[in-house]
Amino acid sequence: GSSDLVTGAWKATLKGHAFGLHQPVAEVAGGGMLWVAGAGRSITQINTATRKPVRIISGPRYHLGPPGAMALADGKLWVLNPAGNSVTEIDAATGRLIAVLTGSAYGFSHPAAITAAGGAVWLVSAGSLTKLVVPARTRPAGRR
Repeated sequence: GSSDLVTGAWKATLKGHAFGLHQPVAEVAGGGMLWVAGAGRSITQINTATRKPVRIISGPRYHLGPPGAMALADGKLWVLNPAGNSVTEIDAATGRLIAVLTGSAYGFSHPAAITAAGGAVWLVSAGSLTKLVVPARTRPAGRR
């Protein structure tokens, strides 16, 4: 199928095991890519021009249990993990894990919403708003 994004008319339907789209729960787009988080503890990165999957991000080291809302900023994909009380920071270009930030270390509790702006990541969680200013280059991968 084909159509136009301006009119909102149908363009294409992406499906199949190659996309890993099992019960999608959140999405974010930028830089010609679309990331779709699934209840199956994975994130699928899709090239929007080719409509082909780039990679499926999953595995225990990412702590996607299951993923929630996502934000994209400064080349980083930020993924909420409400059940695990954490936020996963991923290099958007490579899918490499940068860090898993836990609520106890960063002052949030079971995050529900996320956005990125002005060099910071903002989390809304159980009765609070938390601003994270996280210099990723100084942290080893997986440090909590």
